Amino acid sequence: MSCDQAAKQSFAMAPGTWPAWARAAAYGRFDRTPMSPRRGSGVENRHGFGRALRHHSNPARRAPLSRPWVRTERCSAASEGAAADRADRMSVTAALHRFATTQPDRTAIRFERDALTWRDLDILVERFAQDIDAHVAKDQGVAICLPNCPAQVILVLAVARSGREAQVLDPQWPREMLVQTLRAVAPGLCYGAKELDLEGTPTWVVDPRQGFDALACAPPRRANGDRLNEPSSDTAFYVGFTSGSTGVPKGYRRTHASWLKSFEADRIEFGITSGDVVLALGPLTHSLFLYALIRGLNAGATVVMCHTFQSGAAIRLIRRAAVTVIYGVPTHYRLLLAAAKRQNTGTIPAVRWVLCSGATWTGADKSQLHTMFPNAELGEFYGASELSFVTLAKSSENVPEHSVGRAFEGVEIAIHRQDGQPAPPYEPGLIFVKSDLVFKGYACGAEGATLRSEDAISVGDIGYLDARRFLYLVGRADRMLVTSGRNVYPEEVEAVLNAHPAIDMSAVIGVTDRGRGQSVIALVSCVHDDAPTWAELGPFMRKRLAPYKMPRQVAALSDWPLTRSGKTDLRAIERLWSSRAYRLLT
Repeated sequence: MSCDQAAKQSFAMAPGTWPAWARAAAYGRFDRTPMSPRRGSGVENRHGFGRALRHHSNPARRAPLSRPWVRTERCSAASEGAAADRADRMSVTAALHRFATTQPDRTAIRFERDALTWRDLDILVERFAQDIDAHVAKDQGVAICLPNCPAQVILVLAVARSGREAQVLDPQWPREMLVQTLRAVAPGLCYGAKELDLEGTPTWVVDPRQGFDALACAPPRRANGDRLNEPSSDTAFYVGFTSGSTGVPKGYRRTHASWLKSFEADRIEFGITSGDVVLALGPLTHSLFLYALIRGLNAGATVVMCHTFQSGAAIRLIRRAAVTVIYGVPTHYRLLLAAAKRQNTGTIPAVRWVLCSGATWTGADKSQLHTMFPNAELGEFYGASELSFVTLAKSSENVPEHSVGRAFEGVEIAIHRQDGQPAPPYEPGLIFVKSDLVFKGYACGAEGATLRSEDAISVGDIGYLDARRFLYLVGRADRMLVTSGRNVYPEEVEAVLNAHPAIDMSAVIGVTDRGRGQSVIALVSCVHDDAPTWAELGPFMRKRLAPYKMPRQVAALSDWPLTRSGKTDLRAIERLWSSRAYRLLT
């Protein structure tokens, strides 16, 4: 069976076989393509970097997964890079050699005070890629379990250059989760900051404190001096993982082609060029910041990174490196604003784009960011790990209040109603997305598979389009609460709470209630130590919410739990409620 045939093979699910959240939505007939690993024979691995802790043949390999629908038309390029060499369209690392030739002595990557030129970047990536190519089987990946550090950057790029997939894991996960995930993705080689003791997988220890200079002991270049051929654009180069606290996280695969398509659309939306300096505020274990790294390099820009995010240091770095484009999540920007206020930081005029993903900004955040970065345009993404960019809200485009923006370049959005047909404007339904940017499939942990309708895909988000096709999110079907027989989407209640000037962050959960089925409970983090009283908050909510959506109780938390990607940790919120680690507002 060909890849294209495999991509089309699926089975139509009867309502009884849908996941619970899809049955609750009851939105007609969809296709679901199950993807799972298979076992095979191993290959011996000898590698020339780091200290070998294990040296076994690997008994596990994955089968190549079927790829979803891919459109044939290409986005037109509107700015610098549109006429790049054809090789640049083959892989996400192809542009490295071109810029190493055209601007060899310019800085490609600045890791705090450590810098690497384009010439040296190309040499390091090529040498590691050749060694990986010599010792890791074509159908195996390379696991990278490191904190933000120069070695992590080089290794991710080298794995992609070699035609393998970089399985980028978070070293802060619990050990058992790391071991389970590594067993599920079955890499041919694992790089880590410490020994993981994985039977059957060679593990190499890397010191995350070493700089680019220490990597000069990279494996030697091939004797004949030939460069590797560029990998095929439909090859998977990256496996990212959703955050979780137990079990195996979902691992989603990305191909070179999907990110190259994103780069083309990104070029139209933001016009990032070789004259820019791009700052990634977060860890490469978060796909947004890995994208920022590779997108910046693909454009020939200088990319700036740091070991850990510290708000005061980040402001100094923005000034010192003359950053023009920033990628972050709302938590980063709130901390930057707080640090700027403490330090009495003036305006930073060099920044021209402030880009955000993961959650929406408040009006106060936007106003303060405009003050801090007076020449910058703000851009908010809505998307998902499986979908990539879906919508974009630019500060210059008069986006309606509460909307997450209009479709990102090259993306088509449809809302499906209960009968499976397209919903008219303003009618909520499942959000389906059709684009070349979507993922290739799951590498592991795909119990909550996506839904498909012909060529479109949904991750279960509920929303609606207005008459101008701006998208509004109602919530996720799998977070929906049912109280007294009526549906409540926590995100709607959270949006109201977050609009109160005394509340910084909120989370809404459902608690079992014999009479109602579930009671709506809200937990909040306050801007100041003094939380609002129920007498102040109750009337505010009643003006904006239907009575059945009103929280029965509101509690304040002193420490707000966040995931590594900067989002609210909902599982931790539920545990805090169960343990009564809160203060009820009265």
